[in-house]
Amino acid sequence: MLIVNTYFFMGIVVGTAIAHPAHQGHKCEGPKQRKDRSTINDIKRTLTTEQLEAFRRTPFGKFLDLPHCIVQNQLINQILFREVHQNRSDEVWFDFGGKLLRFGIEEFFVITGLRCIGKTKKHNISKISGGLHDKYLNGVELRRNHIRWQFHKKAWSSDEDAVKFAKLHLLANFLMGSHKALRIDRCSVDLIDSPECDDHAWGKEVFYFTFYYMKKSIRSREQMHIYEKPEGAGYLYRCYGLILALQTWFYEVCDTAEGVICTSVGDRDIPRLLKWEVHDSYNRLFLQRTFLNLPQCKKLNIA
Repeated sequence: MLIVNTYFFMGIVVGTAIAHPAHQGHKCEGPKQRKDRSTINDIKRTLTTEQLEAFRRTPFGKFLDLPHCIVQNQLINQILFREVHQNRSDEVWFDFGGKLLRFGIEEFFVITGLRCIGKTKKHNISKISGGLHDKYLNGVELRRNHIRWQFHKKAWSSDEDAVKFAKLHLLANFLMGSHKALRIDRCSVDLIDSPECDDHAWGKEVFYFTFYYMKKSIRSREQMHIYEKPEGAGYLYRCYGLILALQTWFYEVCDTAEGVICTSVGDRDIPRLLKWEVHDSYNRLFLQRTFLNLPQCKKLNIA
């Protein structure tokens, strides 16, 4: 891909911001990705008060306070089209109005608050005899839909197992969700069942999972242009993992997003996921026409 230093963002000249009020015609029709709320609401509805309090004390408990926030597919698409080539294989850079901005694991930590330091290898985790897998998941494929089904029917027999099941449900259907064929490996189940669970670098693992599919999606776009595939090819928006982190990152670096496609409802504490509320997904034309004359984007403050 040729890197061109342009002063356009989403096809619009950079300058003073002019935001047009949204109306229904600008919003995308059809189903929206609400896996974030459905999974978290599952946990809130299904666990008892005592179980919820125990879950809240884990590194995953912060997500119980996630505001209503859907994935804006067209926005993600527009962001990914701004990717430029660089040498690092563990981060991605985007060109916004001639200014290069990075999205890497440090930014991912600020957005999610998940632990991003430490080893992620799980092959040395011992199988837990008589644990979560043996009691509730033995002999079945560990697909995300089956884990959701087991969670809905409250398969556990103790409060401790209920909290572990909630962690597994969040991992499969939110942090690494959206992939219908996704399978959770046995090592992940045993890790959730072990004392090392809360000290594991889940953020690092989720980041690289998300990053892999994000880069794969970018390569798909390149192939689309090479082979002149139709613009409406379905794979364009299949970014698996916690793609919501990239969307939130955009709200943080673009001053003009607030009040137009998202609403700030929190402060600047970590995780920044708790700061933004999003109810609607907008089409490409609205995004292009609304963000007229964007000013320089600011850098994400990770101090």
